[in-house]
Amino acid sequence: MNIFDLDEGTKSLLTLDNFLGGLTIPEFIETLSKDHSLLGTQVNDLEYLDPKPYIRTFESTIQSLYRLSDECLAKVKAVSAESSELSIKHNKNVIKVDDKLNDLMSLNSVLVDKINTTSTVITPLGEEMLKLSKTKSNSQEVIQLLINYQEFSKTGTLSKDWLVLYDDTFTNHSNSIFAKHLVNLINLSKNIMAPDLPGSQKVYEGLLVYRNNLLETLIQNFDQQFSPESYETLQNITSTYFTLRNNVDEDDDLIKLFLARIPGLDMEVNLTFDTNEVSNPLVHKVFNPPYLAQISQVLLDSFEDQSQLILKIFPQSFTNKLLSMYITRLYSEFLLVKISTILSNAASISNLTYCRALYGLHTWVIQLTKDLKGLLNESIEYDRDSLNNFLDQGASDLFQKFTGVIIEKETSNLEDYIYSVISSFNAMRPNRMALANQLNYARGSSGTSRLSGSFKMSSAFQNFMRSRLDSSTSLREKYFKKQHVGNGDVNETQVSLEKVNHILQMTVESLARVVELNPDKSSQFALEVLEILIIGLGEHYVNIGLEISYQNLKELEGKESLDLQYLEITNQASQILYLFSTSVQTIIIPLALNDTVTKDKIIQLSNGFIFECEESINLIVDETISYINLLVNRYLVRQPRKEFVPNEYESTNLLSSDTTLTCEKISRSLETVHEQLHNIFKSGNLVKILEKIGDGLISSLVNHINRFKVINVNGGIILTKDIIKYQSVVSAWGIQSLNDRFGSLREKVNLITVRSSTERDLINI
Repeated sequence: MNIFDLDEGTKSLLTLDNFLGGLTIPEFIETLSKDHSLLGTQVNDLEYLDPKPYIRTFESTIQSLYRLSDECLAKVKAVSAESSELSIKHNKNVIKVDDKLNDLMSLNSVLVDKINTTSTVITPLGEEMLKLSKTKSNSQEVIQLLINYQEFSKTGTLSKDWLVLYDDTFTNHSNSIFAKHLVNLINLSKNIMAPDLPGSQKVYEGLLVYRNNLLETLIQNFDQQFSPESYETLQNITSTYFTLRNNVDEDDDLIKLFLARIPGLDMEVNLTFDTNEVSNPLVHKVFNPPYLAQISQVLLDSFEDQSQLILKIFPQSFTNKLLSMYITRLYSEFLLVKISTILSNAASISNLTYCRALYGLHTWVIQLTKDLKGLLNESIEYDRDSLNNFLDQGASDLFQKFTGVIIEKETSNLEDYIYSVISSFNAMRPNRMALANQLNYARGSSGTSRLSGSFKMSSAFQNFMRSRLDSSTSLREKYFKKQHVGNGDVNETQVSLEKVNHILQMTVESLARVVELNPDKSSQFALEVLEILIIGLGEHYVNIGLEISYQNLKELEGKESLDLQYLEITNQASQILYLFSTSVQTIIIPLALNDTVTKDKIIQLSNGFIFECEESINLIVDETISYINLLVNRYLVRQPRKEFVPNEYESTNLLSSDTTLTCEKISRSLETVHEQLHNIFKSGNLVKILEKIGDGLISSLVNHINRFKVINVNGGIILTKDIIKYQSVVSAWGIQSLNDRFGSLREKVNLITVRSSTERDLINI
């Protein structure tokens, strides 16, 4: 044996049954090589590394692999030949089985035909047998009915065989069988009742009396046995009862008795409420007195218990109808009475109280209905869809007669509130509407308002406001008398943003209630509300405030007063317009999105109102600016020329900071104007007004300077100091364009001064 032959362990890895023994090729090569490896301590030189053992071992391994490959190929050929032989045998067997399968299918088809033929004979026989059996049963029942008919006609009672089925204790279900027999007997007696059959009518009537007496007895038994713990007995009673009655209606005495025993529907509650908040227009809270939560809890508990009790004690076919009756009584009797009482009390207080109470009660009932649905959805025995619809219909019908008047109530409430807010202010309006006249004049030949003839829906409110407010002459005369004496309160002439905000909040509250309670009419109500706002808030409040402002402006004519507090009304009016426009855009217009005609009308009215108010405000502001510029120009025109001809002492002190008296007066006036305007207007409007005043001042100064073209050097210096003073006053306004124009004006004054000096020098030459 060669020392490099493979050992038995390695040979075992080179077999078809256990090739490499699960080793990878690198692992197998490492196993072959490890016997020829030298320890690290033995390797001191390359002469110790001998490759021959490795070469011989790998040669032996390769020879074994060649031999193994030949063996594998031989087995593959043998298995392939065997597979071909078995495949041929399998195909022969399939052919044999296919023939047998065809024979079996043919036999099965024959058997199916025979079975069908037999069925056509047997099925009619079965039906005939069933008919005979049923006929026999019916015949026996008819015989029993005839026997009991004869027995009842003779004795006035039923046979003992039937009477034994009736159990007074209701511990078994034979009572229902007895009731069914009795109903069939009554039907039989009714069918055979005829004039030529003596006593037939008497028997029929006697059976009805017998049944009615039995029904009365069952009602008494139901009343005596009524208890949630006795539901099996009650179920037996109701099953017998409704077999005899064969229907359910609200007039049924047993149903009335059951509904009367339902707890919660006879609950007594003190329905008074605190009127301080609900009737206060400045407090915006949903009507929700504590007793509503108490009523809800009692009704929910009762509904949950009774819906389960109905399932236990009443026949399945009647449960939905019975629960519908319970729901009807809950809404149309109990809730209707409570709501009517609350709304009656609210209506006696005010329209606002009524509207808030109605909205709060509607919200409460909707939530109660939702909670009742939740309880109903937990039960799988009921037809939930139909009962849910029944609950929704009950809630809708409950408020039908109340929501029909909500538009009228809300309109009256809004009209009354607006009148109460603006009446005292409106009574102080001027007798002569100078601003309106001036606007008509400015409009030219048409001289008509954009809102003329626009109000259709609220014409009654317009007439109401005018008649009520026009009759308040005593208040108006008293006001102007106080103004003449000088003891009047300035606040009486100012419009109030706070009051306007309250009016708009009340408006939004009314719109929200109508959208919820009567959504079909919400768009028309939105238009009516807009008209009420324009008439009440616009014509009789904002416009009157602007008239008062314009009157105060006109009273300044011929005076040198710079009291501009009347402009506060225009500023307040601008803010009111912003609030009004925002309310229209975000609340009123969205309610009419589906009604194009109404939406266009709303947009037209609101734009027309805003445009007219802006016209009035612009007119007041423009005339105020004109008045200020006129006053400044008046001061400049009155300025004497001698102020620019200094005396000897003044000539030696020209470098001082003193300015002319006219300049000081104008500067103080401009500072006063700026201070007042700054306190009244916001930055955007303030800048526009100051720019116009500044432009007017510069134009007046240019004209004024042109009057004094021929002045000496000293006079030019004084004029320059005046211009510097004006510029310093205007610079405090923070408007760069005015500063630039004053710089140009100073250059012009310097040119005048230099020109005068140059002319004098030329004369001396």
